Amino acid sequence: MQVVARLRRSLWGIRHECRFGLNELRRGKAAYLANVLAYRILGLWPKMPGANKTYCLETREGDVLFYRRNRGDIQGIREIYIDEIYRLPDGAAPTSLVDFGANIGIATVWLSRRYDLTSSLSVEPVPQNFALLERNLAANHLSGATLQAAVGATNGTVMFDGTQETNMGRMGAGTLEVSLKEVNELVASLDFSPSLLKVDIEGAERDLFVTMKPHWAQAFSLIVIEVHPEHVDPSALEAAIIIEGFRYFPPKEVSSGINRSKRERLFIRQPSTLSR
Repeated sequence: MQVVARLRRSLWGIRHECRFGLNELRRGKAAYLANVLAYRILGLWPKMPGANKTYCLETREGDVLFYRRNRGDIQGIREIYIDEIYRLPDGAAPTSLVDFGANIGIATVWLSRRYDLTSSLSVEPVPQNFALLERNLAANHLSGATLQAAVGATNGTVMFDGTQETNMGRMGAGTLEVSLKEVNELVASLDFSPSLLKVDIEGAERDLFVTMKPHWAQAFSLIVIEVHPEHVDPSALEAAIIIEGFRYFPPKEVSSGINRSKRERLFIRQPSTLSR
């Protein structure tokens, strides 16, 4: 039964990704459709010919994305542009974004253009990802600031495990040494009024929200977090943020009949009439 369920989910995913490629792309259609299939092949053959080659697509709304033929980048397009995992409640009107774990900038671009954000800071430690992040901001004429670093409870450096899955790198026993920026200082140093915080840092959310008291989070009105239960207790994280004056909204599943795992938690500063 598990094999059948996985096959059904995979076929459903291919169909919806291909529909996005055919209906929503103005440029880069053929390459994207090929990469939808390459995503599945890469799971079995990580070094297939053309792996990590860079491509470009443009949506009908004018979003331009440079991405690589690897599972991380292709998954990011699916989650953010098709599943819309960072869509905010109706009526939400953030003016700025701080993106912890910006990767190649897909979420920064999507959120900035959908909500007409005037300021942003995108933080990403991996050099190859960071280079594409800056390229994507420039391609979309976004003047947001960028910072090549990881975010944590202290300043310094930390070893980082980049992994083959380019969207799953995390602090730990890796071989890449990256700069580490203390979160309180980083938020305090912003030259704009923070509004929306997006966090996808592969388990390091434990250090920011559970290990330390996240008083710094009070600077934001909206927080959307991808929680990684294998690294942090979701209930402990939720409680730590609620104490700082937020209402919690669990992940909302919009699946068209297929159960698709969503790990994004939404927190809205009280008082607010917004709901998910």
